[in-house]
Amino acid sequence: NIYSLETLAHVDVLCLDKTGTITDGKMKVNSVIPLADLPRAETENLLRSYLAASDDNNATFQAMERRFSPELFYRPAGKIPFSSKRKWGAVRFEEAGTVFVGAPERILKSLPAEAELQMENGHRVLAVGYSGQAWEDEEHLPGDLLPLYVIILEDTIRKNTRETLDYFHREGVDV
Repeated sequence: NIYSLETLAHVDVLCLDKTGTITDGKMKVNSVIPLADLPRAETENLLRSYLAASDDNNATFQAMERRFSPELFYRPAGKIPFSSKRKWGAVRFEEAGTVFVGAPERILKSLPAEAELQMENGHRVLAVGYSGQAWEDEEHLPGDLLPLYVIILEDTIRKNTRETLDYFHREGVDV
């Protein structure tokens, strides 16, 4: 909604977050970059098992679930919930190691150029890694993480966002 100038007369700056304010909050997977030299079915089954076992249910995980169709191919043995502070989460599987999902700067040693470009263009980037260990440490990541995927997510800008932001600019409000 656009308010009248009288309502905004005392407002100099309007602070907005992106997700759900400027965007519609309906994230979707834009693209997937495979990183491992393993059979695709094997790496995808690890990620699908992670998603089926994880308790995380935010817009990011919902977008990944729509793309990868969660299904338990491996029996979960423990979980480390995703944490914004830690920037990663993990699911440990019986006799199948541990899958990690999180910020690329935590999961990967280096970011592929294509993923870096996507980040610069405003997309959200996640990384998926794997360790053959049964990992339980909630503070540290294993040193033997094998990168599986980089997942590029996007969120749709709401209709009339440009017009609304232009209106505030014309009225002297910094956004």
